[in-house]
Amino acid sequence: MTRTLSRARRESAFVENAKKMYASLEDWYDANPNASFGEIEAEARKRRRELMGAGLAIVVNGRDTGFQIETPEMPKNASATWSL
Repeated sequence: MTRTLSRARRESAFVENAKKMYASLEDWYDANPNASFGEIEAEARKRRRELMGAGLAIVVNGRDTGFQIETPEMPKNASATWSL
């Protein structure tokens, strides 16, 4: 089960992922200094898709959806016997 995060924590997690994406793109460009604009754009698009996927997961999974699973209660004096 995922943990509910405050809006500030969701934002912080998203921004941290964006920083990592930026750093990885800078590293890629350092390793490919002669890349054309088109190659840089293609690499940025790939990384943007990954960032957006992670960002959506933070936004969606970090919220309280209002749905809570309730476990059934067993009567205290009931003896349960299970058979298959």
